[in-house]
Amino acid sequence: MSVARCFPFIWMLLIAVPVSAQLAQFPPEEFIERRAGLCESVGEGYVLLFGESIRHPAIRLRQENDFFYYTGVEDLNAAMLIDVSDDCAARLFLPSQSEREVRMDGANLLNDLDRAEEAGFSQVHEMSRLAEVLVRSKGDRTVPFWVRFGESDYVDWNRYEVAMLVARQFATGFGNQQSLSAYRLEMLRTRFPGLALRDVTRLIDLQRMIKTPREIEVLRRNAAASSTGIRRAIEITAPGVYEYE
Repeated sequence: MSVARCFPFIWMLLIAVPVSAQLAQFPPEEFIERRAGLCESVGEGYVLLFGESIRHPAIRLRQENDFFYYTGVEDLNAAMLIDVSDDCAARLFLPSQSEREVRMDGANLLNDLDRAEEAGFSQVHEMSRLAEVLVRSKGDRTVPFWVRFGESDYVDWNRYEVAMLVARQFATGFGNQQSLSAYRLEMLRTRFPGLALRDVTRLIDLQRMIKTPREIEVLRRNAAASSTGIRRAIEITAPGVYEYE
């Protein structure tokens, strides 16, 4: 069948997808409010968070959960530095992109400053400037520099489960690879010994535990979609029918 003949059928499938089945979107205000809540929790200093570093094969890009929670940014290899004392001003750091990368992944916010401003970022820098900004930011060594000591959490693994997986890799005697979170923490301690590092993991978890009204709406929508699917599966279940059917 030709593409032209297929198109009407594909279009019917697309328009048949209800709004409730589409990817949830949050306005920039949601992420700005979350950052403000984090700044209130830490009280002073700086907060540094990193995004996902690679695109996993065969699945849609999923940003690192904590990073997405506070930024709404899905660009790869991103970092965010929040100056708590400067009205919670958030600076975003992103790698420069080649033309091929822009074609494949779309332009990141380094190439779309208007969108970055709408997202509430005070400045957007090329990633190579992060080291210099960290040195300039440390100032008084008693100023806390908040980073996450804990592991990332994933779709179906919490931080504890990820940490256990890393520990088991070490236990085999051959798994000597650090987690990305542990490597970043070691790098900060080694290259920037003047930073008064503090663990922000618990404060992030406490904030993420309490859902905002918009998050509650998404959770209810997801629960409705799941229950509908389960009910329909039950309706077609019968003796002799296999699960894959």
